[in-house]
Amino acid sequence: MRVLNIVTSPRGERSASFAIVDSFLFEYKKKIKGLVVDTLDVWTESLPEFGAEAIGAKYKGVSGEPMTRSERATWEKIRELASRLKRADRIVLGIPMWNFPFLIN
Repeated sequence: MRVLNIVTSPRGERSASFAIVDSFLFEYKKKIKGLVVDTLDVWTESLPEFGAEAIGAKYKGVSGEPMTRSERATWEKIRELASRLKRADRIVLGIPMWNFPFLIN
């Protein structure tokens, strides 16, 4: 089984969401033998800028139209990221919960 662990906190290992996911995956590995964890940290991963060029590359890529070198590079990065999602049997999102250190009465 493959798990895609998507890290979204800019605080990394200092993040509570990171600690929670890390603890979950530690226990999950005990239950699922041979578990493979692919970690995608959105703060350290080289993500393509999502704008007009990326949209154009996507449409050209899907329809098989010729692309510029830049569009090809963008499309390949998008495909590589999508393949990580497709390979995953499960996806774990470690999402930070900001501004919750207080109680509302």
